[in-house]
Amino acid sequence: GVDPRKSFYVAPFEILGGGDQLAWLREGSASMLTLNLAQWSDLTVVSYERGLDLLREARLDTARRIGLADARAMARKAGAWTVVMGQVTAAGDSLLVTARLFDVASGRQLHQAQQSGNRTADPRPLFDGLTRQLLDVAGAPSTISLGRLTETTTESIDAYRAYLEGTRALNRWQLDRADSLFALATARDSDFALAYYHRAMTFGWRQVGDSLHLALAH
Repeated sequence: GVDPRKSFYVAPFEILGGGDQLAWLREGSASMLTLNLAQWSDLTVVSYERGLDLLREARLDTARRIGLADARAMARKAGAWTVVMGQVTAAGDSLLVTARLFDVASGRQLHQAQQSGNRTADPRPLFDGLTRQLLDVAGAPSTISLGRLTETTTESIDAYRAYLEGTRALNRWQLDRADSLFALATARDSDFALAYYHRAMTFGWRQVGDSLHLALAH
């Protein structure tokens, strides 16, 4: 009774070139596409945090590349029927982002989407474009309103990177590190609601009974 094209798990993308400057996009790719796809209420999307759990349980949380067999296994474990995989390729001044959709049951490739831009520019608009192409495959109407990542998260790429690192630290129960990273994210952008929310959760676990986490959540 489930439409497989409306059930997604996004695996971390493989980063080809770019060195440390682009390394954050390995996990950033999964976070950004997951956030964007989850805007459509008709889709079931495995959360980024659940994805971190799956990677850790499979001992792939530091793997440079996730293979199709492993990605399908994690998708099955999460109850998802379509898996998204891809690469971020840096070549000269250009950045190419490629996403591929696979049917979890058969392993068959369903679709490939690509976006390209300047290597030094904010990559998030490229993932907005990929999301639109993936939603077309899922059968989303062309009139669907899709918010930009910078609108639903933050205009600051530095704040977003700190938020991603903080989420990963929180998932590993490194509460002190997570708190400092979420604090850095909100210092970079005082309107970053997701970072405040996650910092409130972190503080609540660190200091049970302290009312500061309620202030952060608001």
